Amino acid sequence: MDKLQYDSFYKFLVSLGMLLITLPVLAYLYILNTNYKLISQNDYDNLSEISIQRMNDNLKLLDFTTTIMPVVSILLIVTGLVLIIIGCCKWYSIQKELDEQIKSDTITKKINATQLSSSETVEKVANEISTEQNNSTNVSSDRVVRYMQIEDKCYKYFSQKLSRRYLLKQNLRIGRLEYDIIALSKHTKNDLIFEIKYWTITNITNNRLEHLITNVKYMCENYKSNTDRNCESVIVIVAPKEKIEKIQNCCLNHFDDYEDSLLENVSFEFFAEEDL
Repeated sequence: MDKLQYDSFYKFLVSLGMLLITLPVLAYLYILNTNYKLISQNDYDNLSEISIQRMNDNLKLLDFTTTIMPVVSILLIVTGLVLIIIGCCKWYSIQKELDEQIKSDTITKKINATQLSSSETVEKVANEISTEQNNSTNVSSDRVVRYMQIEDKCYKYFSQKLSRRYLLKQNLRIGRLEYDIIALSKHTKNDLIFEIKYWTITNITNNRLEHLITNVKYMCENYKSNTDRNCESVIVIVAPKEKIEKIQNCCLNHFDDYEDSLLENVSFEFFAEEDL
């Protein structure tokens, strides 16, 4: 509701600006189209004092108007232009937000997805951390907050990078599975699903990596069956700057032992958290 009120207010500013610019033009047209009646000196001499006084007052008013009108016109036009610029800029920013909301709604409807609530998002992240900690119930709230911040940064990064070809949405549920980020293709039926992992340990076991890849492939199959669209998986590994290289090398070494079918339609991207 607030957006609609602001939207109407900025439309009003634009309309007011256009009115202020139009007023001087209308005033000049009025003066130019005014019919002035010429009288002879004899008729003028026969006028009463009241008529002469009124005529002189009108002449003074006309002289004052033509003298001050250029200054007033400039002020009105400048003020009008400023109001139009402010109104258009604010109007555009609000319209951009509305367009983003429409795009967001389009994504969720198109793939039969449900947007996770804030509490559900926290629970999703906590479950991911618990799984990484061998189903430990001792999950730090600071760790959850940091994990969510990393996911948000990844979402912003990929939104900027892929905005020309994809519509992105984060924290969705499709079927019974939850997704960190989904990128819906604007031109084809080949979408991307992103699984974000924030790792602070460098000892990445083969079992952990295989379990991650298998889980992501299962998420991809679930996506296809529920949306009637194709997809590829992108696993995003984020770690502290001093650890990311070691984690990346560890993962690449494990990849050498995998069959090609395991990594089919699955790609990895590695980021230092400080670079996001």
